[in-house]
Amino acid sequence: MKQIQTASEILTKKNILNRISDIPGGVSLQLSNLVAGKVVEEASPITAPDSGKRTICKQAKLLTGSTTTALKVLSTTNQFKVGNFIGKIVGGIAATITEITTASGIDTIALSTAIEAVNVGDFVYEMSAAATAPADTTLNIAYANDTCSGLTDDATSEAIVGSIYPTT
Repeated sequence: MKQIQTASEILTKKNILNRISDIPGGVSLQLSNLVAGKVVEEASPITAPDSGKRTICKQAKLLTGSTTTALKVLSTTNQFKVGNFIGKIVGGIAATITEITTASGIDTIALSTAIEAVNVGDFVYEMSAAATAPADTTLNIAYANDTCSGLTDDATSEAIVGSIYPTT
């Protein structure tokens, strides 16, 4: 007796496999954002097209000897440039790159200010602007005279505790 069997495949896609031409339909990259002679790493994330061109989302894996003000990354794949903003976490501290020096295949990226604690194997990412302090993610309800007027980052606002159950 024959038996019906079903199977499914999960298709996973990488943005860049070996060459840009590996992407179905191909893409165009914004070259002014890249460093000449450096490799765009496999699976580098890229942005949606803007005027037909995409931008590489810069990132780097930290190597031994990295500190919060001097990051060590592989030279061959480092796409960061002096003047770029770099950080470790979204909403965290983002510093300006002031200098990049190369020795023995390792780039040392000097930062204008210290970022969050770093460990070997952590990733750092390009940020859109410098930020000297982590963003305050705490929001409170602005409440005055029995009226809620929305959310605020003012820590002195009234704390409101509510319940869906009636109190007796």
